[in-house]
Amino acid sequence: MLVRKGLRRVPNIARSYHDRSFGYRESRTLQIPDYTASELANRAENAALLRYVDSVRQHGHRAARIDPLDMLERDDVAALDPARYGLEDSEKMYIVDGILWNKQMPEGPRGSKQQGAWKLRDIVTFLREVYVGRIAYEFMHSPSKSERLWFTHLLESEVTRNAVNVEEKKKAWSLMARSETFDHFLQAKFPNLKRYGKEFQFLRLIL
Repeated sequence: MLVRKGLRRVPNIARSYHDRSFGYRESRTLQIPDYTASELANRAENAALLRYVDSVRQHGHRAARIDPLDMLERDDVAALDPARYGLEDSEKMYIVDGILWNKQMPEGPRGSKQQGAWKLRDIVTFLREVYVGRIAYEFMHSPSKSERLWFTHLLESEVTRNAVNVEEKKKAWSLMARSETFDHFLQAKFPNLKRYGKEFQFLRLIL
């Protein structure tokens, strides 16, 4: 790019912030497939169920049990009640294609024989296990449709396949406790040396 300075033109050497220099890397673009025609038709047919599922995704974090001691009192979240959306028959079967992202689970969580069909009580249990558990997820406010779909795909298709058993939990706790003890030892032994915090390093130990 050239700019005019007086009577002569000189090159403008100013760089833009993202000009692929100094190790800049473009962020990856999410490629999440959109709804198929059959999924769109099912979403329209089961609009009440869709409203309930989206409400749990949006408000589930308000009821999540994130207090490890269960001392935090939380008010009931009315948006998580399926009866609020006219869903009262817990034994009624619903096709969940395009509503729940259970592509890794061809059958319902309680052994439903009809592929893609779940009982309402199973849907409620499944959603509460995902969004009202010990981890709170808040992502429905994102303006990016691809990001919202990515989160729902990840959370709803992984929850039953990658459940952590008791032995793995004990192993993770042991590694974190030993790391904490070692960190205290370094702090007492070398108080004047600069050390980097171990935050976010627990995951490396567990993996």
